[in-house]
Amino acid sequence: VKIYVAGKITGLPLDEAKMRFTDAADRLSKKGYEPVIPFSNGLNPESDWLTHMRADLKLLLDCDAIYLLSNWKDSKGARIERDLAENLGLVVIEQ
Repeated sequence: VKIYVAGKITGLPLDEAKMRFTDAADRLSKKGYEPVIPFSNGLNPESDWLTHMRADLKLLLDCDAIYLLSNWKDSKGARIERDLAENLGLVVIEQ
């Protein structure tokens, strides 16, 4: 089961955000999931928000579920991702 990890990135130090996502991906892998994180979208971290969202939504569309980090409500992008996943009928799991 491919699972997209969503959470806050903007406004956090990049290293902290990456750590949160990779830690979640490690935990999900150990549970048998195939995690997909926004940091694997192939873009330069300095790319603008809209460019990242377009790439991230494409990643999400290829997944069966979404995993919401505890800070997802503080992220405009993660709220969009959660709404899309919910509307598409994907499984929604909260941290």
